[in-house]
Amino acid sequence: NKHQHLRDLNYSLILEDDRIDPQSPLHSVKTFEELKLEKQLLNGIYQMGFRRPSKIQERALPQLLAYPPRNMIAQSQNGTGKTVRHCC
Repeated sequence: NKHQHLRDLNYSLILEDDRIDPQSPLHSVKTFEELKLEKQLLNGIYQMGFRRPSKIQERALPQLLAYPPRNMIAQSQNGTGKTVRHCC
């Protein structure tokens, strides 16, 4: 279909809009700074060797830190940062 590329582009733009909207359940972050954590906590994350959130952290941390808190079910493979997500 010659219009498939335009349709895919449209879906990508919609998803990007949802990703940056803090009220969207699809909200995610690309940096720890976007989480607006206290400086001491942010420094601790960097001292532990983390430079940017993993894919599961990009999606889960904004949901876990939202106010009011939101229910969430997340699934990811071993070694992707799920345990660290709980420690933050």
